[in-house]
Order: sequence, then structure tokens, then C-alpha cells
Amino acid sequence: MKRIDTLRQDDKTLTAILDTRDRDDQRGGARGSPEPSFRYRVRGLNIQLQQPGSSSATAHLAPTRTLSSTRLVFLHGCYLHPGTHCRVQLITMHGTWEDIDARVVQSQYVNGVVYEILAQFIKPIDVSLYCADASTCRVLLIEPDAIIARVIERHLARLNCAVEHVADPAAGVALAAEKAFDLIVLAMQLGEQDGFETTHRVRENGYSGPIVAVTANGDTDERSRCLESGCDEVVTKPIESEALAQMVRTFREEPIYSTMQEEADMAGLITEFVANLSEPARAIQDALSRADTAKLEQIARSLKSHGSSFGFDVISAAAGALEEALHSGTPLESLLDETQNLIRICRRCRSHAASATPDAHGGASA
Repeated sequence: MKRIDTLRQDDKTLTAILDTRDRDDQRGGARGSPEPSFRYRVRGLNIQLQQPGSSSATAHLAPTRTLSSTRLVFLHGCYLHPGTHCRVQLITMHGTWEDIDARVVQSQYVNGVVYEILAQFIKPIDVSLYCADASTCRVLLIEPDAIIARVIERHLARLNCAVEHVADPAAGVALAAEKAFDLIVLAMQLGEQDGFETTHRVRENGYSGPIVAVTANGDTDERSRCLESGCDEVVTKPIESEALAQMVRTFREEPIYSTMQEEADMAGLITEFVANLSEPARAIQDALSRADTAKLEQIARSLKSHGSSFGFDVISAAAGALEEALHSGTPLESLLDETQNLIRICRRCRSHAASATPDAHGGASA
């Protein structure tokens, strides 16, 4: 079936239209949306449309804007009548696709020949299977100022982040070693133990994910000092929502889901396996710090044997390659990239149940 692109605008023009619609939603709230929606930009999504009373469908390529568990918003080159049947081809995180049936509930004129279409799915979907932004970003916030912490938490909640806040830097160091976090947001002015020392201790304890420094001093020397201490980015006070949004987009990694997640009897086992992945990740870092190749090979062998059993073939592949290299006598200093890659893979793994939705204002096309 030939696919028709009804919009003749170039990518720059379409992006400007989509950005404007996003800002409109931020100012006035998503129109009639009972749930959070997530930024979902696909330049040409395959959509089959069948108008009411028609016996045949036509295939189209449409740029999309947002996605939720019940709705898809996309642009089209003409008005679509409510009730128009849609079959949309959503691409999963695994690179496969699924045909999802929906019906048009609203066509809103934008400009020229551009209409924004709101389509409602016949059955709800798990949006996190198709959109990385819908997977919760686990954030550790270390900030002694309760008011500033509340401001940062509020901004992060809107970006679909699950935030754990501690005021005490020592408690933050311990928590970073104990639990899995995708991102650490760290105030540099912490009192007796400043942010630079805290960053050093967090890294020393094995955390290899991104750390973002929050500082009141935005000069070049302060930024350089933060980066040299082990931080990946610097955000200056006063905290701006767009700066935090850009930070989360930059460091949010695409989650890895089990290929067995649709098997009901495996759901609980997968959730337990993922919850315990932080332990071997820390053990890898500890073995590296002690140059204990025997222990590292043992951990890699265990992950290789267990990963595929829970539908995480990517863990087994990375761990198997590391085990083989260690067994063949490859020097440990030559395998730093491989070990850090295995740690990152463990951190990115999610169970189906780990995906969450933000509050009523969260996640909307920020």
C-alpha cells in the first residue's frame, strides 16, 4: 500500500509547529487529557486511515507529537472526521513494531493546511514500550536546602523522574552505593563535606552514572572544578525548569526491557532480577578497584548465565565477552570500557512493573 505524506512542509517548519504546540500545552495543560502524555517525535509514523462510511483505508506518513497510554497526537494535512479509524504502527524499544487500532476524536486547525489530530486507542497500551521518556528516571537528589530541594523535585517530577531526596551528603553517598540510580543531582555547597568531596566518595564507591552539580557560582572556574571532580554537567541557581529538562534528556538512557516481559508467569521473577542488578554492578566496580581479575571473571560468568534466563540477552552477551577476555589473560587495564559498558547495561535494565507515570502535570512534552 502506497503511503501518502499530506504535509509538504520541511522538517524545520514542522519542528517549529510541534514545539509551539508543546509550549501551548505547558501553558494551558494538555487539552482534555486525563493522564500524562510524553514527548514522542517520529518524522513519519505509518498510519492507515479509514474515514466513516468508507470501505477502504489509505496509508499515510505523519509526524507525531505526544503519546500516552490511551492517545496519540499527530499532524495531518487535512481535517479528519471524528470516528475515523486509524491503525498506527508503533515501534517498540526492541526495534519491532505493533499495529495499534485507534479512532480520531478531535481535529484541530493549526495553520495553512496543518491539522493536529487526537486519536484514542481502542485498548490502552504500555507507553513505556514505545517511548523512552515514559520510563521513570531514578534520581538521587543531595541538597541540604529544603526549599531548593522542593523546587528541584517539582521540576523533576514533571519530567517523569522518581526522586529520592537526602539532605546529608554522607547519607547520599551511602544511598548511591545501596540503590540503583540513573542520575544524581548534587548541591556543591553542602557544609562540612562539600559537593566535591561527596562526588569523589560517590565515584569511589562505584557509582558510574551521570552526576549533575547544582551551584550558585556559575563562573568558568567553578564549572571546571565541578567537572574535574567527577561531575558530568553543571546547573546554576536559580533553577530553571528548561535547564533541568535539557539535563534529563541528555542523560536519560533508553531502558532495556526483558524479551520475556509478556509472559505473565515471569513478571515477578524479572522484577526481582532487575531489582538485584545493582549488587553485581557494585561488585564489578569493587573488583576493578582491587584489580581482582578472578572475582571479576566470576561475576561476569554469573551474569552471562543468568541474563538470558530472564530475557536480557544483552547482559549475557556483554558479560560473556568480558569473561572470555579475562579468561584469555587480557590485561585488566585494557578492559575498562568493557566493564563500564556492562555496568551501564545493568543500570539500564527495567522490569515491566518499573515503568511509572508522573503526576497530573508530569511528562507532558517538556
